[in-house]
Amino acid sequence: MRPSSPTHNCQPGAALVPLDALLRAAALAHPALTGEIGFDNAGLIRAKADNQEILTQLHSYWRDACPEAGAPYWAVRSWTMLVWQPTFLAVAAVHLVGTAAPLSELGQKYAQGVVAGFRMPPVATPSDAVERLIEVSGAELAQVCEIFLNQLNRIARVKPLIAKRLVADSLLSALARLSLLASPPDNQQIQQWAQAWLKAMDLIGYSNLTPIALCNGRLQLTLDRKACCLHYLRQDGELCASCPKQKPEVRVQRLTEEWNAYA
Repeated sequence: MRPSSPTHNCQPGAALVPLDALLRAAALAHPALTGEIGFDNAGLIRAKADNQEILTQLHSYWRDACPEAGAPYWAVRSWTMLVWQPTFLAVAAVHLVGTAAPLSELGQKYAQGVVAGFRMPPVATPSDAVERLIEVSGAELAQVCEIFLNQLNRIARVKPLIAKRLVADSLLSALARLSLLASPPDNQQIQQWAQAWLKAMDLIGYSNLTPIALCNGRLQLTLDRKACCLHYLRQDGELCASCPKQKPEVRVQRLTEEWNAYA
């Protein structure tokens, strides 16, 4: 089991980070990661709540929307919906704001098969060194993901290996997007952070970042995935650009084309 998650209580004299800064960082990390501050958690997905009713709705939506994709897809799709916001928010908090997001207190919004948008209470978020923040936030994120997996598995089974790989993919995807910042960190720094996050979550080897050359000569870190999200099983689906089911040269070509749009 992972270490106990932080309580987000401040030490005397600790510097605090305004929550509005965290909200701005979240939106910068991903356009769909829009948040608000408040205490009302009714109808939200939370690590400290029994989410069975909402998770049943989430799984049922994808079962009914994509019956041809099959049970493995419905379960995996539900899983990736549950974990993408906590992973992106954790990375945004540490690397864009310099704090640890209150992931255990996070309430995620759900509507029509999509988990997007969040609410968090006005709790203290002290600043610290990046290395310590990764360690603390990674441990809390691992606990939150474990809780969600246990709850989802009562409805639809996701194999632990696949679940961990997909969490690692989401985490490293968030880190790769740091290269899109106006003043981005270099690849070596992102790689070091990636390994620190994976270590903090006990996910070493479950996903990796690998560089590819873009049209402007820049080396872009991209996902070297170990798991498939099964999107191709949908009637309207196909293999993702980073899908490990592709031949390596095809994957590199597709990722290069995808990232060249940002070059």
